[in-house]
Amino acid sequence: MNQIDHHEPENRKLVMFFELLAGVYGAAKMDREWPTDKDRQIRNKLWEADITKYSIDELRGAIDNARKQMENAEESFLWPNVGLILSGCKRHANQSHRLFIPPPKGEKENEEKVNSCLQEMRKGL
Repeated sequence: MNQIDHHEPENRKLVMFFELLAGVYGAAKMDREWPTDKDRQIRNKLWEADITKYSIDELRGAIDNARKQMENAEESFLWPNVGLILSGCKRHANQSHRLFIPPPKGEKENEEKVNSCLQEMRKGL
């Protein structure tokens, strides 16, 4: 049996991640990948630090991305690949650091749009 304390917040992330993964890939693929309780314990220890450093929303986003990729028959996503799926969290997190290049100064309308965009960006930080 899987010996995870489901009450600890970080452990809930771990449990939730693999439950969502099973929902996408199905029990048969999950059981083939990690057939025994011992395999699942090893899997959990191996991936715990990587999984729990992300927010629940980031993890859900990565799983949703994997589902979409799998539905599009993207070969890399046909089997549960935890590292590849977690890389979706990194891409999602890095999108907030895009380079912002304002339009040329002097045009009142453009300056107002720039200021509005900057205010929205600051709210997200």
